[in-house]
Amino acid sequence: MDNRPSERIPEPDEERMPPPAAAPASASASTRDAEGVRPGANPPPQRRRIDFVLEGGGVKGIALAGAISAIHNQLEQRKEYGDQFTLEGSRAAGTSAGAAIAALLVAGYTPAEIRRIIAGPEIARLVDTTWLSRIPVIGKPLDITVGLLTELGAYRGDYFLQYLQGLLLDKGISTFKDIIVKGRERETNPLLRYRAHFVASDITRGTVLVLPGDIDAERYGVEPDDLEVALAVRMSMSVPFFFRPVRLRGTNGVNSYIVDGGLLSNFPVEVFDELHWAAASRVSRTAVAYLCLAAACAHELSSEAPSPLDEPQPVVTERYIGMGPHRLLPNWADWCEAAHSECKDRRRITGFYTGGRANGGYDLICIAAGADVHEVTPEDLSAADAVLEGTDINRVHWVNAAEAAQKMCMSMGRLAGRFTGRQFRNKYELVCLGLNVQRFNIDRSEVGDLRTLAWDEAGQMADELCRARGSGSGFFSGRRLNATYELICLP
Repeated sequence: MDNRPSERIPEPDEERMPPPAAAPASASASTRDAEGVRPGANPPPQRRRIDFVLEGGGVKGIALAGAISAIHNQLEQRKEYGDQFTLEGSRAAGTSAGAAIAALLVAGYTPAEIRRIIAGPEIARLVDTTWLSRIPVIGKPLDITVGLLTELGAYRGDYFLQYLQGLLLDKGISTFKDIIVKGRERETNPLLRYRAHFVASDITRGTVLVLPGDIDAERYGVEPDDLEVALAVRMSMSVPFFFRPVRLRGTNGVNSYIVDGGLLSNFPVEVFDELHWAAASRVSRTAVAYLCLAAACAHELSSEAPSPLDEPQPVVTERYIGMGPHRLLPNWADWCEAAHSECKDRRRITGFYTGGRANGGYDLICIAAGADVHEVTPEDLSAADAVLEGTDINRVHWVNAAEAAQKMCMSMGRLAGRFTGRQFRNKYELVCLGLNVQRFNIDRSEVGDLRTLAWDEAGQMADELCRARGSGSGFFSGRRLNATYELICLP
């Protein structure tokens, strides 16, 4: 038998068809794509990462593990159709049980391994007790009562912490320094720097924490890079009165009690909304897609859509009644930070208090769209001729801070801006506003000397002046033009 491959016999029409013309050697670069593929050839498929937002909810952790496994199976099947989505290098945000799944996913555990861990016998030991529980008959209720009265929680949560530490160490992960996004080692924005973000609640300050970005040594005694990943998960799933809260002591001597993130943000999709805006200035295109299955939501960020910094968005504002800061004798920066936090809790970008009172609360303006958040250094401000009086924003006069924020945002091509009152590691958080912002020059004789006014007096005045001009609200930019002050009015 002749084992040589048989020669293919051409079809009759094919015999008469002339061979395809060769592409000319002088083909210009414009006829090739970014990968150098010849015209007419199929370009290699682009691998696109899927990011996850994982909801809290106790036993939902089992459903989350199954959902991720199902998504993984679907992606494997769709490879036959040329789709190139991947879980490799995924980022994840999670609350409570979702934080635990997110940590395992980012650590490199496969969906099948995560399912085995969640359904394994070790999970049943999460309810850890002390020696008191071994006392016959009264031991268990006594242990729970003592825990609630002395440590504010029935169970210690130490076993879970040690178990998760071991799982992560098996993958070479201890602190957030070990899960920095590849190529982002010098990144200063925590949303872009780390692959995992966990949501917890600071009941001492009454605010939501997105870990590790909202951690600093002054308030919590540890910097983001040095925070243990397992401890951050333990914070996120500290169900009040069930698990004992995690206590952190800052260099300022204040103890902070951290509990379950589900109290304030059980489905932290806003983390990736912020990531979208934070990354906007560094990518040419951003496409956002959601894939929901069971209790998991996958969030994909590719690299090509018009950047919000290149194309400013219209500003959208909403008015609420706010709670105000929790500190005694707060200054203007404390009020700014409290407004920013309250609006973030409402899933808005930022906001500010007008200085007025309303129905037992404080008049709060939240900005839902048209703002982008930046971290700026004193060097950035100096380059924009927007120098602050010192390095502590809490000690700066509000007029000086307002003027510096306005100059900094204008140097970035924006119409207006404000500091949020947050500062960390010698950086200030700045919000810049884009389209449909109106600017007016108000005669000094009409408002007096702003430097002699408290921030809330000036805020109420600005709010009234803007509303009289048909706008929603506004603020003074701090800029003085001859005998006038600049007023910023928002829709």
